[in-house]
Amino acid sequence: MLNKNLQKYWNMTTSGKIIPGIIIMLLFKLLLFASGCNDPYKPIDYSKMMKEEIELLDEYLDLDPDGLFKNSLDTIQDFSVDERWIYMEMEAGNGDSVKIGSNVSLRYSLYAIDRNNQGLPERVMIESTNEADYPRIMNVQPDGWMSGVYYGLIHMKVNGKSLMIFPSSLGSINRYGYTSLILELKVTAMEF
Repeated sequence: MLNKNLQKYWNMTTSGKIIPGIIIMLLFKLLLFASGCNDPYKPIDYSKMMKEEIELLDEYLDLDPDGLFKNSLDTIQDFSVDERWIYMEMEAGNGDSVKIGSNVSLRYSLYAIDRNNQGLPERVMIESTNEADYPRIMNVQPDGWMSGVYYGLIHMKVNGKSLMIFPSSLGSINRYGYTSLILELKVTAMEF
């Protein structure tokens, strides 16, 4: 029985029924591709994406639609980090200063800067631990969660609240693409 099935298959392929069908299918696909389909191998223009991100961030900062700057106790703009990295202290902490290498417990809300239906910049919630059962635990290192967060943490004290604004070049590009972020952050505990 097995030999009869193999013989039947062999006869179909050699008699010219299957092979010409495969050739016709391949020619049809080639014709479709050559007739004007978009090139799937067209390179991505990353510099354009970066430029659009920075333009949107600058527009957001100029408009300050959420009134972030007027509510801060202190604002730091560290040009050695990035000219668009901004740290704002919203509530002074009453505990120890955050130390490099320590583990900190964080409550946060993370927002992306995007455009609304009217084309104006706005912040859009990405994730939050404020309502979660447990805070996020992070080891304070330059190569940790996102470098933009690290640069803010080293200015904070336990029980302090801050707000950070930073472009994707400061560590979020692999996770969120070319999108600038706003992070509202509270350090709830620290362990050395």
